[in-house]
Amino acid sequence: YPSNVLSVTTPATPVTDLASFVSQLVPSLTMTTGTSQNVSVTMRNDGTASWSSATGYHLYSQNPAGNTNWGLSQAPVVGSIIPNGNAVFSFSISAPSTAGTYNFQWRMRHTTTEFGSQSQNVSIVVSPPVSTGNTYYISPTGVDSTSGGSSAAPWRTFGFSVPKLQAGDT
Repeated sequence: YPSNVLSVTTPATPVTDLASFVSQLVPSLTMTTGTSQNVSVTMRNDGTASWSSATGYHLYSQNPAGNTNWGLSQAPVVGSIIPNGNAVFSFSISAPSTAGTYNFQWRMRHTTTEFGSQSQNVSIVVSPPVSTGNTYYISPTGVDSTSGGSSAAPWRTFGFSVPKLQAGDT
């Protein structure tokens, strides 16, 4: 090369991980312990890297980060999400076994680093199952020493039967 020609190298554009929350669907804000429901969260890839599960991208639970309140702490990216594309995460959540109010909130994560905006926080109230109770019978021909649990063996008096009833009994 002649001495007056300068070689210039253009630096590579750094890959960025950026995400923004688009929407979510949580059909019910009340659940019973031990039940499940299908939900979805949509995030937009605002960065320069494509997202895939093979390259370590996933949706990650928040509030608090990494919790397993809903039976899982992460949901994998399905397919490959190119920059400016939307990733739709559809999955089933299981209500915690202890009644209470629990947060439902998510954020993108690349291997071990969280990035981008979080989904809207939603509080879901988890209640214990409603007791169906027992059915008891009363009849003028009944006997208070029976079980009262069938029309063939009813109790005789309200005074005997009412104190034996529990919440949910009929």
